[in-house]
Amino acid sequence: MPLNCDAEHRLLQAVLRADETREAAIADALGGPVDWARLVRMATTHGVLPLVYTRLRALAAERVPAEALRELQGVYALNCRRTLLLTADLVKVVRLLEAEGIPVLVLKGPALAMLLYGDPALRYFADLDLLVHAADYPRVDALLLAQGLRRGEEAPGEQAYLFPHRADWLEIHWRLADDFFPGALDIEHVFPNNQPVALNGQPVQTIGTEDTVLYLCLHALQHTWLRYRYLADFTDALRAMDAAGYEALLAAARRQGMLTALLLSMRVAHDVLGCPLPAAVTRAIARHPLIPLLARRIRRRLEQRAECIPDVLDLLTSRLLPSLSWPNRPRVLALAFTPTANDHRWLNLPPYLHWLYPLLRPIRQSGRTLAALYKRFRLR
Repeated sequence: MPLNCDAEHRLLQAVLRADETREAAIADALGGPVDWARLVRMATTHGVLPLVYTRLRALAAERVPAEALRELQGVYALNCRRTLLLTADLVKVVRLLEAEGIPVLVLKGPALAMLLYGDPALRYFADLDLLVHAADYPRVDALLLAQGLRRGEEAPGEQAYLFPHRADWLEIHWRLADDFFPGALDIEHVFPNNQPVALNGQPVQTIGTEDTVLYLCLHALQHTWLRYRYLADFTDALRAMDAAGYEALLAAARRQGMLTALLLSMRVAHDVLGCPLPAAVTRAIARHPLIPLLARRIRRRLEQRAECIPDVLDLLTSRLLPSLSWPNRPRVLALAFTPTANDHRWLNLPPYLHWLYPLLRPIRQSGRTLAALYKRFRLR
């Protein structure tokens, strides 16, 4: 059950439920007053409006005010048109790279929507994502620039490109995990284990089922579970697995140093969206007493904070603590003391005092945490 959340969150969770109780949960959530304008805003902000509209229309259309249903339908129709355009652009880029002999996999976006729902329009995606080998990236960059795309923001392991004549982005990735999970989702393992999917009737390749679940787990953690979309993606991908798939998934997570992260994500999926978990998973979670506490905080964050900026407590809950498997601990703990560009911007020290940054970083992070706690206390 929701943790004292409001009617709109209860309805969102009911619509996104991953078990046979979805229809009954929707009926229960509609038993009281609903601020429909707020629900539409929340569904849009959390990136789940296509699922909200189609499932309410199918299961409870007679209980949704006509005006709210029309507004949901209007936004859904806009997303359908945008999805068609972006999917066509994605297929063109994939064919361009394949014509040059460059292996490429589609990440998330319409490929994930097809795998989970059989319809790209049922999952909102903000941009397009492709995975290539690091050695191939210079050629990919040259090909995209020749097609008129412009480089945008660069991050470790990825580069964004802006499509010409339209404000939509393509992100090229050559790694899937960040420094918190250094042994996870190795590209050389991911590429051979791909699976086919059809986009606009055209075959493309995406990452395999097991790797998809692990990647969605990491993606949600990297974004500190900021949106229901991350949880819905992970939950629906998890539900597609059978008993043997679960066993292979747990073994892969253990090998890659992300078992705690996966178990935490599974517990959140179970608590918030009712995802059924096999007995082996339940037993594994029971051996980690910290997981229920972390899952409760993530759930409270979703249910009580509509718009928020991640702070250090969120980082601890969603990134640092889940990454502390034995193979990762030295490296992850070192990250807590490794200065970043933000530390240098916070305090511009002369070069001969740069040795102080590793000592000042925990102080700066603690200050942010105290400020966030003070702000929350004042808002209560």
